[in-house]
Amino acid sequence: AHAWDKETPPKLFKPLPEQSETLHSYLFLHDLAISDRAAGKGIGTKLVSHLISVAKTTGFDEIRLVAVQGSSTFWNNMGFSVVDKQSISSTYGEGATMMRYALQGE
Repeated sequence: AHAWDKETPPKLFKPLPEQSETLHSYLFLHDLAISDRAAGKGIGTKLVSHLISVAKTTGFDEIRLVAVQGSSTFWNNMGFSVVDKQSISSTYGEGATMMRYALQGE
């Protein structure tokens, strides 16, 4: 995860700028992976809960991510919602969905 200050997500396989503004920026979750052997043990949920806690304490307004490979149901269950009409680079693959988790008001 890293700070990101643009509405559109970063392109995959491209270097990130050295610095991203922190004012009104998002915490962009680049990837979350659990091994097949650890699947179903709640580890993903614990990692996301920790990420949300860190994002709150560091002052981000929201967390954003691009759900790939059919993972939007998992993210929806974690409290993320779809960002409608968002342009996403084709580098994320077909069916990629931009999602957000609002931290304001929590």
